[in-house]
Amino acid sequence: MAANRAFVALQTQLIERSQRFLQPGEEVQTAIPAWNPRKIMLLLLYLALPVIGWVVLFSARNRIILVSDRRIMVLTCSPWSVKRPRSVLREYPRSTRIGPVSGRSTLQTESLGETLRFWRQLSDDVTTADSWAASGSSPSPSAPAPDTAPSVSTLPSQ
Repeated sequence: MAANRAFVALQTQLIERSQRFLQPGEEVQTAIPAWNPRKIMLLLLYLALPVIGWVVLFSARNRIILVSDRRIMVLTCSPWSVKRPRSVLREYPRSTRIGPVSGRSTLQTESLGETLRFWRQLSDDVTTADSWAASGSSPSPSAPAPDTAPSVSTLPSQ
């Protein structure tokens, strides 16, 4: 998980506010706040041409990459804040990898249908989510444990 307390607090808020998009019994593994880099270009356009500034404000592309034990969702957010998820933009099977990522101060991925950037401090979360996808396992079991004891034939002989 992210080392910085501020990122952990933000991820906790994102998970709490994204619960309505989950299926019954589905558990969130991590939430990664992201944005589309075109937002920055639109901000520069706003500074150059204030007349179309309102168009820029309402076209912001904040996203949340929500990783659960069953799937990966890309959620749209309010243009004002990444803390306000609005809807599910795309869904991918849990076996989908978020990486590879590239970049210096912010990291970038293109594997989720659009170019998304996120803070470098969250790279451990992406690596962990990708390792869960590769191994097919997760920290929280998605299926209940069987309630039968192992048979005698499966025990090692002495």
